[in-house]
Amino acid sequence: MSEIFTQEQRAFIAQNLIDGVDQLSQAGVEQHHLFAIIDASRNPNVISTVLQAMTDECECLYRGQARENHADSSPWLVKIGSNTSTLDWIMEEVYGTRGCIFFTSSNSLDWNANHFRKFIKVKNSAGELIFFRFFDPLLFNGFVDVFSRQQREAFFDGIGTVYAEFSRFVLVANRLTDEGQLERLTIVAPDWDGRDEPPSPSQFQPVPLPQIDMSGSSVRPYLTFSQAQLEAPYLRNPVLMIDSVVNYLFDYFPDSRNLFTLSHMQIMAEAALIKARHYKIFTEAEICAFAALMWRFSPNFDDVPALKKVLVLPAPAEERLEILYTRTPQRYWNAAERGRDEEHWVRIIEEAA
Repeated sequence: MSEIFTQEQRAFIAQNLIDGVDQLSQAGVEQHHLFAIIDASRNPNVISTVLQAMTDECECLYRGQARENHADSSPWLVKIGSNTSTLDWIMEEVYGTRGCIFFTSSNSLDWNANHFRKFIKVKNSAGELIFFRFFDPLLFNGFVDVFSRQQREAFFDGIGTVYAEFSRFVLVANRLTDEGQLERLTIVAPDWDGRDEPPSPSQFQPVPLPQIDMSGSSVRPYLTFSQAQLEAPYLRNPVLMIDSVVNYLFDYFPDSRNLFTLSHMQIMAEAALIKARHYKIFTEAEICAFAALMWRFSPNFDDVPALKKVLVLPAPAEERLEILYTRTPQRYWNAAERGRDEEHWVRIIEEAA
């Protein structure tokens, strides 16, 4: 398939979103409408401003002090309904950037906002509250597979179908049946510039419950994930995680685009992912932060005893990274730079093979 996402393909994806709402209506269920949750952090100070100028039917999912501090970079819920101009803008400016998910619902904007606010923060197996970026389609597609039955039912309560991009060309639809069965449909935009892709399946297919340890998982008072649930989405999809790390490094270190080829950056990202897992660092944001330290100072910065001592502390990854970023004397990072070994990137991969 061509890497160019054409207007025809964009229109095809948009039409499938509209058709999904129509099919629910034709099935005799209560009238559903199309909504989107948009991650304003993909373009801070722009997305939230444009949304509020475009429609009154949008609402920030953060409230109180969090909204005051982060409204321009927080998730925003927008009711698309029959407003094709809103959908056109989302497809043109947001879709394909990992910046939104879509869903159908018969409930009001306020009801849906209150529903999804329940999932902004979740708990890990240690009982710590962490942000859950379910509105990132990459993460949603990973985590929906590892939800327990109760978590599926809690998340899809009052929701018809959730749509999340797998790539610009592939949209994944998930829904929950009345019996609590998760079902999935993969929608592939045909390649009009080359060979046609096989047609998308016409029927939703059942998705089995994950065969992982979900001990301690729950839904109240917060959605709580077991350690295996938190790790699985990243362990199952290393290709997408590598892509995410590469994009992060390109954004965080703009000069890297001129210094390294894409294939070289992919090697670095794969090595960072392997080493991050070794130190029990599993979430996307934490892996990216860890990779940035490897890129900035040394791929083998853990050869410095003081830095390795932090990495092996019996503390959450977020806390260990915070120590490295803000409470570690510069002399240790200087030592890491002096011992930098560029061949270490490849050696990490070779040793893990």
